[in-house]
Amino acid sequence: MDYDPSAGRNTVHYWVCDGGTQAHDDVVGAEVRDFSIPLASRNVFLNQGVVVYFFANRTDYTNFIHAKYNDDATFAPGTAQCGKTSWQRSSGIITTVVWGTCAYSSTGLGDHDLQKTISHEAGHAFDAALSKRDGSGDPKSHKSGFVNVGGGTNPSGAPVVDPFNLTPTNWATLSDMSRSVYVCSMFSTLTSSSLEIALSSPSDAVCGAGSTVLPAYRVGGVGTGAVMKPQDIVMTRAPYFVNPVVRYEDLFAENFSNIADPNSPSTLLKMTDFILTRSPISGQPRAYNCSRTVVETYVQTQQPPTSTVMTNAGCPTGSY
Repeated sequence: MDYDPSAGRNTVHYWVCDGGTQAHDDVVGAEVRDFSIPLASRNVFLNQGVVVYFFANRTDYTNFIHAKYNDDATFAPGTAQCGKTSWQRSSGIITTVVWGTCAYSSTGLGDHDLQKTISHEAGHAFDAALSKRDGSGDPKSHKSGFVNVGGGTNPSGAPVVDPFNLTPTNWATLSDMSRSVYVCSMFSTLTSSSLEIALSSPSDAVCGAGSTVLPAYRVGGVGTGAVMKPQDIVMTRAPYFVNPVVRYEDLFAENFSNIADPNSPSTLLKMTDFILTRSPISGQPRAYNCSRTVVETYVQTQQPPTSTVMTNAGCPTGSY
């Protein structure tokens, strides 16, 4: 990849592929305005040789893998549904791939949002490129500090930081109505997108009209049950990103996407983004504040956050 800073946008080298016997065509100097990489972090992509491919669909990409990489498992599409980023440790090759039509595992072909997919996959590439630069075999999203704040278990066995911070400290003393108002301000009446449903999010909403928490999000699944804690609801709503068995790399990548495109109107991951970017409520920390602080610092400085940065953000120090 290459770019011209004076142009105010990316001017990149990228691959446009048909997936057939012609494995690839090199297109040089094409302006890809939708490739959203924050200016401060572009040199990481450039210096680590990230290559970007665009395909019409998943089938064309699968054919291309057979032709160019001899079916190397590193580049296999696996469960990817709209795009994929791969990092082959032996060669150092990092590829970001986007196809024009999503292939949802549960519903077949579906709507796509090129901008959102590119910025999310760029987050994966950034994660890998930082680690490649530093000679690490694992992406930054697998560092113990990020795991602990994003969805792992702290060494003390205490609740994980970001999900736990979604629940007010005075939850036990709140009335049912106060709990309902709080939960509905966080999750609203939004339903999950087709992609989120394909990633195991339920299709229903958390709340109905008038800050009414629906039975599925009350203890016991009944209307008379206590409102579930936000930290428990979020595990159900966005399991692919914030479940205790979380895909830390996807939490890192989606934080990157929201930083790269803070005003994106995309609905591809509408419930997930609504949760991850929620502003503070009633004095609570910003939603997923600690994991986002880590990614923001890498985007801005290309270095891990210092102890001072994390402490000032109200987050634990650690290996990031």
